[in-house]
Amino acid sequence: MADNSNDEEISSILRFFCPRPRFATSGIGSTENERLLQKRQPLCRGYSRVKFDAPGNRIVLTYLHMLPPFSTEVSSFPLAVYLSFEVSLATKSVKCIQCSATTSSIAKSINERIDVMCLNRLSSEVSLFSLISRLLQLLNSDIPKILHGVAKAETFHGLIQRANIAQQVQIHLIDLQVLLLRCASAGRTRAHTLSPVPIEFTSRANGDGDALAHLIFNASNELYFCGFRGSNTQLPGGKQTLEAWELLSFILSLPISDSQLLKDESCDNTPSRNIVGNLTIEMNAGDPPPSFTRHAIKYGTIQTFHGTKIESAWSILNHGLQNLSYNKALSQNGAMLGEGVYLSSSRQVAEGFAIMATERPSRVLSYAFEHESLLHLLAYTNVNVSKLDPLDTYDIKCLPVFEATIIKPPEDDTDFDKRISRQEGKYFVCEDSEFVQVSKLHLKFELTKKANVWAWLSRVPFSLMVFLVVLFWSLKSV
Repeated sequence: MADNSNDEEISSILRFFCPRPRFATSGIGSTENERLLQKRQPLCRGYSRVKFDAPGNRIVLTYLHMLPPFSTEVSSFPLAVYLSFEVSLATKSVKCIQCSATTSSIAKSINERIDVMCLNRLSSEVSLFSLISRLLQLLNSDIPKILHGVAKAETFHGLIQRANIAQQVQIHLIDLQVLLLRCASAGRTRAHTLSPVPIEFTSRANGDGDALAHLIFNASNELYFCGFRGSNTQLPGGKQTLEAWELLSFILSLPISDSQLLKDESCDNTPSRNIVGNLTIEMNAGDPPPSFTRHAIKYGTIQTFHGTKIESAWSILNHGLQNLSYNKALSQNGAMLGEGVYLSSSRQVAEGFAIMATERPSRVLSYAFEHESLLHLLAYTNVNVSKLDPLDTYDIKCLPVFEATIIKPPEDDTDFDKRISRQEGKYFVCEDSEFVQVSKLHLKFELTKKANVWAWLSRVPFSLMVFLVVLFWSLKSV
């Protein structure tokens, strides 16, 4: 565990140096949040995560650089370079521990720049918050100058190889990320909640949510068409697609890539006419902030569940559960018990809310499900996909239920800050999302065969059909 003097600073780092969706910049303490977020906004160009490692007494920062192509040819792609940095909480030293650039001198040059940065300050006078700010400034200004001189970096083929040499469960995790991102693109509130996405996509869409959704749909189709799961890495004509390359590199850089995807055996899977597949994602987002740990030791914790619509799962998976009670457009079920994130100690209750959320799906959600990634995920849950009809012949639902650890609200402690958590009947309400630590995502896929009127009519005897037609015309002429 870090020194107590660093506790609040670590909490601030985890709060403010992790990418956040636009809708999370207001709410509890909105003025202060907005000011700090705006202040650091230029630093958010390419990094993907800041993670706290309590046993190692360190903070790990992982950063993705997307560099422009060196050639103007259509088949030439930007270069992706992945960098990982370790920040020691004890010594406030910074070290580059991973660099995917093929030239070894690149990592050496980066470490030399970091050494200069560290020498130009007195460790006793510079806070951890300031140190990481300077590191991000370095990543966005000086280090790109080094990387632009790289002759080789990770290519499209290299990205596919890196995905394919991973364990099979990792491949299915990428499938799930692609599917959830497609569902987020189909949501009615995608203009606000479609996050995170590659920054290259947002710049091309120019603030148009529909245009951004089209980019994601097309790129995810091309990603599989390009041979993400096979040896074929080219489109007809020998041209690979820029968007598919950017999407794959972006997905591989996200924190969720460190998580585990498991078959969910705990869900009730009673045999029915539906085709059902259950999955669980075990999150690996690092240790909780010291402020959470300190309250957990004093008051204890409780496991809770939150059911939602599938269009929101992508954002929650990457950004955590956020207090949206102040925003009527984004708050799914209102705030009858006060503002905050609503959770239940019953998984069945949470799944009930997920079921309610499937009652009014957007028109394009069915198209989001009609993708090869869903077939791979169903096969992973032991569904015999070879016997399935085309996906567009099914009504497809997905029920997401998030599992989260929260601070257990005490019954008789008047000093306890109720913004952390409170119990309201059968529910728990947490105003401060920092004290909601998402640990798992449970998903249930349900496929139900659509009613086919023409197929039913084809089984009706011809003589009966003639009789019905004659009866119809007789009644019409009366």
